[in-house]
Amino acid sequence: MIRNPSLKSTPNALFLSSSRDGFISFCFGGYCLSEIADPSMLGYLLVGFIAGPGLFHLIPESPSTDYLGEIGIVFLTFSIGLEFSIGKLKSMRTLLIGLGGMQVVFTILLVMGILILLGTPALWAFSVAVVLVMS
Repeated sequence: MIRNPSLKSTPNALFLSSSRDGFISFCFGGYCLSEIADPSMLGYLLVGFIAGPGLFHLIPESPSTDYLGEIGIVFLTFSIGLEFSIGKLKSMRTLLIGLGGMQVVFTILLVMGILILLGTPALWAFSVAVVLVMS
């Protein structure tokens, strides 16, 4: 089979090769973690961090991989939504509201305290803290 040597430098070829490499590594990571009874989604996230621009840069950063990452986030939120049932959420209502509320209040106070110590006016510190908590 005769191959075109300039094919590897085209953006489509780079996108396809990085997509292929990513898919293979994600499947491997998901399988490995599911074998040790951990959620396969955790394997996908770990492999994405290790292989992507986070650690080893095995998959190059480009607009196409950013696009694939955004699609991955959509699938992640969808699969997380499938994991929860209404009954489970109702039974954990007090725990979720209590711990979630404590986290929000603690984070607001912590960020406000740091910003006030740095000389920011209290109203500005509160505004920034609330924005950071809700992000």
